[in-house]
Amino acid sequence: MSEQDNPCIGICTMEDGYCIGCGRSEAEIFGDGEPVPVPQPLPPAEPEAPLPANVQAELGPGSD
Repeated sequence: MSEQDNPCIGICTMEDGYCIGCGRSEAEIFGDGEPVPVPQPLPPAEPEAPLPANVQAELGPGSD
């Protein structure tokens, strides 16, 4: 990549394997070293407890 095509804006901070400044992956920036691990999906969230009856009555239907 030539200096002219370089998308770097000088905010070289990596988050989840990608630079928040230019959006390139670690492999694009540093070359093909070890592969960047793919983040695993989060487990499903536990259902929230229902609102108390007095709060549900004040909020109305569809506000659980």
